[in-house]
Amino acid sequence: MNKKFFLVLCLYLFQQITYAQDAAVKLSDKFQVSTGPVYPMIESKFKYYFSLEPQFSIVLKRVGDQIYVQKFDNATMAKVSEKMYNDIGSHDIERVMESHGNIYYIYSWKDKVTKKKRLYCRTITKEGVMLPVKALCPGTESDMSIIDYVSIEAISGAVPLRYDITESSDRSKIMARYRLVKMSTNNSKNFERFGFEVFDAATLERQWGGEVQMPYNEDDMNYLAFAVTKNGNVNLLAYVRSVQEFQLMVFHPDLSVTTHKLDMKPFEIESFEIQEMADGNLLCTGYYANGIDILIAMNKIGSIGFSKTKSFNNDGLIQIKMTQEGKILDSDQYAFSIELINQYENERRKEKNNEREAVGNAGINDLKVVEIYSLEDGSTIILGEQYNYQMSSGRVKHMYGDLIATKLDSKGQLIWMKKLPKSQVGYMFKGSMSIKTTRDKGFITLLFVDSIRNANLLKVEHATAPHIDGFGGVLTAYILNESNGEIEKHNIVDFRNIKDMHGLQFKTKNLMIITPEIFMIEGVAKEDRENAMITIKMK
Repeated sequence: MNKKFFLVLCLYLFQQITYAQDAAVKLSDKFQVSTGPVYPMIESKFKYYFSLEPQFSIVLKRVGDQIYVQKFDNATMAKVSEKMYNDIGSHDIERVMESHGNIYYIYSWKDKVTKKKRLYCRTITKEGVMLPVKALCPGTESDMSIIDYVSIEAISGAVPLRYDITESSDRSKIMARYRLVKMSTNNSKNFERFGFEVFDAATLERQWGGEVQMPYNEDDMNYLAFAVTKNGNVNLLAYVRSVQEFQLMVFHPDLSVTTHKLDMKPFEIESFEIQEMADGNLLCTGYYANGIDILIAMNKIGSIGFSKTKSFNNDGLIQIKMTQEGKILDSDQYAFSIELINQYENERRKEKNNEREAVGNAGINDLKVVEIYSLEDGSTIILGEQYNYQMSSGRVKHMYGDLIATKLDSKGQLIWMKKLPKSQVGYMFKGSMSIKTTRDKGFITLLFVDSIRNANLLKVEHATAPHIDGFGGVLTAYILNESNGEIEKHNIVDFRNIKDMHGLQFKTKNLMIITPEIFMIEGVAKEDRENAMITIKMK
């Protein structure tokens, strides 16, 4: 670890600990918190939490090659059963997900005889029973490259994923996508090869699969979004740099590829979210950028290259509706106002933004679409979150920032756009950062962990200190009024003390949404090696 980084981190943690000893957090009376009976702790780096129905929840914990399946009664918060399975053997978890009332524990394993990497699944029922193994696909003899990472406990870093596993918008299909190793280390000569496996989501029966070489070299292609549709085709939305055009590439079950040139002007965009609508058309949502900022830091002896980060300076929201044949039906852009850009920023940042606005370059950096809500009246609410990372001296710093909420009516007209301030920093991927959302009765609740130092900022104000992943914090809620965009802020629990429990091991993805008004997390006893479920109910 870099000495300078270590000293800065130690100083910051000393300040946090010193502050935390005296800081009292005023909790909101809008939330009722209760704890259930304790049960023995199972120490595990891999934990997965699901509420399959309002009455019961399922928790999976992996210890070595043993899988523990725990079932809980949501009303009493008591553990009602626990089963241990040790018949899987050595394996790599690729995804654990809920689908069609069951939990799919999807993992990969390389056969030592055939040398093929294959996907397998163990289904866990709502009764808390793990069914026998099911092989999902024949596998590939080619070596696979890492396609993503998933974080485990904050102190333990992350593990690589070989497959990206996603569902179709109607949840009828599941796609597993993988990337084969490069044929050439020269990106201008390397044509990437992807594998696709498509399954029926209810039965896990394989629909089709195979490997396809991309039509352009790696330097030429910007992969903006992959999605599987209800007919089983795989769509890739890409920008091809050499011809400066967006293309929709459709991969069919016979492994043929149909390419559609999209009638769109070139602009910078980092990613899209693709939704297949009820009419079969595709809705593509993302944030467009006037340009890309390259942030370069200098080391202490003045040489450049110590830290280098690419940052998208997003100018606004873009939404495109197209047919599955690539015909653009509608395209709308919603620019960020300078007032929104400057909201909750300090004076130095406002001055810089104003200078950039004078030449048309002011924006909000590094926004990604994280949630799209389709409302009953045909309107849509899109939630975006700032995320970026910086690499320096072998360390990766992950930063999750402000939220942007946008409401569009059924005709695509902008109703309102709001900024929700947030600041979170960590060094081991997502952990206790980012958000989890729920929606009910005309309100969207956005749950996140804030720093204790911000706990008494009861109004919606910019955070004075970032939450540091792995060091407690306050579970906080923004309640967003869908009609007018008004925002309330509430402190829910202080992770240092939750009715004689603590939540210092909390991870955002492990917060269970029981109903839109009831949430559950697993707490840890302060003295003994015990856990208990903690229920949070909105009044």
